[in-house]
Amino acid sequence: RNGNNFKDASKILYAGLALHPLAPSLNEELLSVELDRAELGDTKNEDWEKTIISAGSPKTSRTAMLLGKLSEKTGNVTRAVGFYEKAKQQQPTKDVVIIVDSRIAVLTVLALKK
Repeated sequence: RNGNNFKDASKILYAGLALHPLAPSLNEELLSVELDRAELGDTKNEDWEKTIISAGSPKTSRTAMLLGKLSEKTGNVTRAVGFYEKAKQQQPTKDVVIIVDSRIAVLTVLALKK
């Protein structure tokens, strides 16, 4: 990932998760890579959905936050807010709380504008 080779990083992380499915740090890193790929236009909406589904139920606040961000990319605001709320329930760090509260506020305002 540090070398900006996100596609290979994604493959390696998927392989690592196949061997260690309960490793939250691998899952968090995979979600971070997938977000990077999404922002670069390297993946499609279907890929994001597969990533969200394969992640399962988030076990950490950071994982829930990253799933919320990916859900925003798919346009599923309700699911994103749900993940953000879950992030706040899982002993989040202060930076996660700030990010999550900010995203919830933005999504709420955007929903009111529609």
